[in-house]
Amino acid sequence: MFSDSSDENRSPVRPLGMGATVTARDLKRIALNEVYQKHKNDLASAAFHLLGDMPAAEDVLQDVFVRLAKNGRCLARAEDLRAYLVSSVLNRARDVLRRRRIEPGTAGSLDDRGGSTPGPDAVAAEKDDAAHVAEALAGIPEEQREVVVLRVYGQLRFREIAEILGLSINTVQSRHRYALEALRVRLTKVGANS
Repeated sequence: MFSDSSDENRSPVRPLGMGATVTARDLKRIALNEVYQKHKNDLASAAFHLLGDMPAAEDVLQDVFVRLAKNGRCLARAEDLRAYLVSSVLNRARDVLRRRRIEPGTAGSLDDRGGSTPGPDAVAAEKDDAAHVAEALAGIPEEQREVVVLRVYGQLRFREIAEILGLSINTVQSRHRYALEALRVRLTKVGANS
């Protein structure tokens, strides 16, 4: 699908019913764009919750897709596309954290739900809730935060998370359980202080 053979890039492909000549390179670009459009919100959300910094999360997402555009063969070999993309985002976010030695911070939600427009009070409450969750998430150990982010924002199963992190499924489940308990305690404290 994403092979870079020069013959494939030059040979025209004529889809049925279309008069325009489309090259294999054009098809790769279209396919990569479709992958990006389908997964960008979840991947950006995962990167944001790992880094606590939206501009850095956007940079991570861009880096991942630039690398895919340059070497798309790895994408074609991926058994589970979503897991591969989330793993790529996780690895790149780890690189950023190591390089910058930043602590995950707090910020608002990436969630764009569409539908009816909520009132100003509802929007303020949702932003406040998102900020509390982000703050609580930033306050738990990194290994627990990674598991929660991969599970909730990456929408991965425990087995997939275990494979990505190179851990046993029992360790992943334990970290998830400990993280949820820590988040519950932190969010309960926030609720009591509100």
